[in-house]
Amino acid sequence: MNRNKILKSLEKGKYKIEALFDCDCNFEWSIDDYVLNVDVEGDCSNTTILKVGNKVLVEYDSDEEEYTVVCDEIDLDDIKAKIFDEMEDAAYESHYNRKLQTLVNFLKKKAKCDTAVDPDGELALVFRDDDYYTVISPEEWAKRYLEEGEYVIAR
Repeated sequence: MNRNKILKSLEKGKYKIEALFDCDCNFEWSIDDYVLNVDVEGDCSNTTILKVGNKVLVEYDSDEEEYTVVCDEIDLDDIKAKIFDEMEDAAYESHYNRKLQTLVNFLKKKAKCDTAVDPDGELALVFRDDDYYTVISPEEWAKRYLEEGEYVIAR
């Protein structure tokens, strides 16, 4: 495949990003003194590749945060920032999904509290009966927590 054909394919969005995951991180969630904690052990080695057709163009190593061109037809300067962002997102996806699932499981099975929101929509962990808060699913709470990182405590 020649350079012009590759560049046209990239411009038209005719490319694939494939993730090669090896996330063996172990997330241990706990609540100590009403504070949610996580200990992470393990190693993530997430690589994504950019392809046009069957031709691999670029590899992204999330451990090193490094892009490597693996074909002769293009340079890194030929790749738009949007594609780099997509490659980084794909590399993180497996790690994020594993973290999310372990948090949801913890909230469902081990946490002795309700997952909720206050009237302003702020996340809360509720350790008492309280009509002020609206209970939401552990799945919804966990997704928002991993995005926002903040919550209040009602004890």
